[in-house]
Amino acid sequence: GLEFIRSLETDLEGQPGLEFLRGVMSGTAPKKPSWEELTLLVCTMDDGGGIDTEIWTALSDALDMGRLSSLHTLSFINAEHPEEFKLPVSQISDAEGGAGSQFCEVFRGVSLPVLSKVSLDCAGLTDRDLVWLGEGIRAGKYPQLAELSLCNNNFGRAGMEGVFGGVREAEGGLPCLYELGLECSFAGEGAASLAGALRSGKMPGLRQLRLRYTEWDDEGMRMLGEAVREGHMTRLEAMFLGGNTFGREGMDAFFGAVSASEKGFPSLQQLDLSGPSESDLGGGADAAGEGIAALSQSLRLEKMPCISDLGLSNCGLTNEGMRLLGEVFGEKDTQSLTELDLSHNPFDEEGLTSFLQALQPQSLPNLKRLPWTEASVPTWKKELIMNAKRAGKLRSLKSSS
Repeated sequence: GLEFIRSLETDLEGQPGLEFLRGVMSGTAPKKPSWEELTLLVCTMDDGGGIDTEIWTALSDALDMGRLSSLHTLSFINAEHPEEFKLPVSQISDAEGGAGSQFCEVFRGVSLPVLSKVSLDCAGLTDRDLVWLGEGIRAGKYPQLAELSLCNNNFGRAGMEGVFGGVREAEGGLPCLYELGLECSFAGEGAASLAGALRSGKMPGLRQLRLRYTEWDDEGMRMLGEAVREGHMTRLEAMFLGGNTFGREGMDAFFGAVSASEKGFPSLQQLDLSGPSESDLGGGADAAGEGIAALSQSLRLEKMPCISDLGLSNCGLTNEGMRLLGEVFGEKDTQSLTELDLSHNPFDEEGLTSFLQALQPQSLPNLKRLPWTEASVPTWKKELIMNAKRAGKLRSLKSSS
């Protein structure tokens, strides 16, 4: 009796969530609800135990019955730790499957013509689940998919090949996909699969790529670089690679490809190359700062003309690295840059001095933030910045940054 409703959003949490799904499936007639767009927000349990098994089962059954064909958004919400970056620790073997396996097995076979956003973060998904997801992609079940987030799940090489092999082999690929999130997983093991999908041209609209804390290594950076070299990432606006341990070799390969490419990153605005914090992944392994020369050359060649936010925190940036950055920013106005994060790096007074001395009054005219996130910012840093501002440099920089 609610035929007039065309768009509906509801939370699937606890008993009310179960009752909603049971209501969708109720009745003897095979009639499906008349909604044109349905948004389902699935909440994790308060005790951190993932998605309620009964919710998983009911959601799977409703999909299997064809009652959710108008699904537009499916988003799993982890209210406790929405921004927690940590590699997953498997609590269950892939052979056994996680609690979401029944759902993924059903999901692969259901045509969802208006599905636009899928966020399965913290859902306990394994390689097998992603292989099933890939089968649905290969069969063209989700032609309008624009956002796909699989963060905080326990998948690696096999799962990556399942999903992105599906993209490569699908007749139309994922032409509408503009945001892809793989953070806090072992996605780095399957770097070749993602790079292959990018190079196939089957994800032409990708705007945002999130790969924080994925164990992305030097070889993964080289593979991404090849996709850039061939011109398959020209629409990318944001790329987040923080929390990984690639070093000089990966930076040289990636930014060498950027510099050698015809177009580089003409749309890129946000680039995060920050290293892992000291409490994660050892903190002192290979870091992006070792390859700052390659990044500097790409900036010098103006291969990232729209860059506005550059994250280099905790990446092992040395005095020499600071000198190289200062040189390139001194040569170029780089008007687009508004934030440059250099916090938690080992350079000292000499490094910051060389950076600032290399700048011209017209350098970085729109830089508003140079964040220092240390608990107590050394006096010498504050004094050097103030001296630079007195010399007419960094005119837009906020004193509170």
